[in-house]
Amino acid sequence: MKISSFYILILFILTIPLSCKQDDKKLFTSLSHKRTGIDFRNWIKENETFNVLDYGYMYNGGGVAVGDLNNDGLPDIFFSGNLTYSKLYLNKGNFRFTDITIKSGLSNAGTWNTGVTMVDINADGFLDIYVCSSTDSRPHYRRNLLYINNGDLTFTEKAAEYGIDGSSYSTHSAFFDYDKDGDLDLFVINHSLDKFAKINPGFKLGHDPIYEHILYKNNGGKFVNVNKEAGMITNIMNFGLGLAIADFNNDNWPDIYVCNDYFEQDYLYINQQNGTFSEEVEKYFDHIPLSSMGNDAADFNNDGNIDLLTLDMYPEDNYGQKLVAGPDHYERFNSLRHIGFFRQTTRNMLQLNNHGSHFTEIGQYAGMSSTNWSWSPLFCDFDNDGNKDLYISNGYGKNSTHMDAINLAVAQIVKEQKGEIPMPTMGIIEMIPATVLKNYIFKNNGDLTFTNVTESWGDEKPTLSNGAVYADLDNDGDMDIVINNINDYASVYRNNSNTFNSNHFLKIKFEGTGMNKGGIGARVDITCNGQTYTQEFMPSRGYMSSMNHELIFGLGDATSVDKLKITWPDQREQLLFSLEVDRTIKLYNKDAKIADKLTAVDYRTFFSPLNSKEIVTFNHVENEYIDFQKQILLPHFLSTQGPHIAKGDVNNDGLEDLFFSGAKESPGKLYFQNRQIIFPSC
Repeated sequence: MKISSFYILILFILTIPLSCKQDDKKLFTSLSHKRTGIDFRNWIKENETFNVLDYGYMYNGGGVAVGDLNNDGLPDIFFSGNLTYSKLYLNKGNFRFTDITIKSGLSNAGTWNTGVTMVDINADGFLDIYVCSSTDSRPHYRRNLLYINNGDLTFTEKAAEYGIDGSSYSTHSAFFDYDKDGDLDLFVINHSLDKFAKINPGFKLGHDPIYEHILYKNNGGKFVNVNKEAGMITNIMNFGLGLAIADFNNDNWPDIYVCNDYFEQDYLYINQQNGTFSEEVEKYFDHIPLSSMGNDAADFNNDGNIDLLTLDMYPEDNYGQKLVAGPDHYERFNSLRHIGFFRQTTRNMLQLNNHGSHFTEIGQYAGMSSTNWSWSPLFCDFDNDGNKDLYISNGYGKNSTHMDAINLAVAQIVKEQKGEIPMPTMGIIEMIPATVLKNYIFKNNGDLTFTNVTESWGDEKPTLSNGAVYADLDNDGDMDIVINNINDYASVYRNNSNTFNSNHFLKIKFEGTGMNKGGIGARVDITCNGQTYTQEFMPSRGYMSSMNHELIFGLGDATSVDKLKITWPDQREQLLFSLEVDRTIKLYNKDAKIADKLTAVDYRTFFSPLNSKEIVTFNHVENEYIDFQKQILLPHFLSTQGPHIAKGDVNNDGLEDLFFSGAKESPGKLYFQNRQIIFPSC
């Protein structure tokens, strides 16, 4: 029976509303490349001479940067490519984008691009683009690129002119004013090569400028390397993957956190406020990830302190954990600790900031410690309820930690030792499995825990995802998501929050001063309904990516903002009261004033410390006994419960005496108290 074209038209019209309704049933809707016009694909193809066996960072991928390049109010998108060209897409509105790469002059043939950052480096009111390069053995093809915006959607490459065309193996960068002199300085994280990815304390003493992270000071538009003067670590074990700039110790000066892959520990550089930094990761943290990937610094629990999330590569399920060689064993953990590599273990770590003094790690408690081979974490309030949620990208093209891959490698070594012909390189590579999984979305429960809502919120498909950003691409007040994928089209997710709930928001843009026209480094605190929300404006975050130059605060059901406080990098402050919600405001540095210095609070103390070494000379010495060698299922040591102490009047003189117990082969000690509170040992 032939159906008339009229009935086909009616059927088509009737299905349109149904399709749209189905399309928007989740918080995020995946938009195809045909819908958006974003056809970027980061293609990676291995061969006998260039493959993951020779270069371990083959599938580390590329980044994404978002910013309004032509000042039309719509954020544009730049994707960095590895074996493929990087691309720039102009936002035309309503999630429609146009590829303007060639006409803009951004062709970068022959370079392997990694991290990308948008910044107004010359303070002319137009965002420029800084692109990191890596991988190629020829230094000329590793030079970082600075594309200066000409104001007409064309760009001119001037990295050498500014002194930031370094030829290291660069991963990512961040612009910020570390010395508060009014201009933007630059920090670039670089990585070493596979030959240095070994447990070798001697590598900490080796130096090669091609591998070290670099701090550039801006001297009137010309950048100079100040690593030596600033006190930066420059050994050959640098494997920088993640970079976070934030005020971690609450002194209003920006600090630096660097995620180092392999066995080198992460670095926490605390700003000394005099042009130098002090590396203090062991002072502020109890333990850190082993193979640190991307990171994000944000106040996720709304207490006014900037917390830190660092990612690793631990599988979520027990089956996956048993298939990889990554899980920890105590001998390696202890060995690393004893030879100077700090306490490192394989999992994501959520570091809760305790008012700037130290951090407490709560990743397992929070419910997001295991997300497989993860790259980019992004804290963002996706549903505008006032709590920052979490998006995590993951995946790797060839999982070299998979037990099948390891067994295959061992078999090939045995063949070679026997004089047999091993399998061809590509044959081995084809047998190494990939880790291709869905990315993760976690909802912040507001009680230091997160719930995995990937299925209920997301529209995810398994991908090899690397750099990711959040941005309000359609200016509707909620954050959309863009991801750079390997061997697949880039992902664009539209946020449907404004159709799901009635939560309110406030969007903030910045007009700084001098050579920091974008106001990078500003801190905003918003108070409404008795709750304060805090964000720092640091665009470079996550992994190889940078966010749009604006902040959005989710406000829940608050119908107005009671107070807004902005603290600019130059310490000027401004207070605004009774602000309307669901709108965009612009804050100007010229409207702020130098804040009055706070008077130190004189807290009353109830206890005074005594010199314990003069009173009690006992020093506990623990014996080196490894419980796991006898009981492998123990969750933790039972033999190291710590020293115990008991009090009592042993000699009936009316004074309490002390007994300290010792570990095995270390005797305890008894101390008698006298009237001067002196405890002579017995």
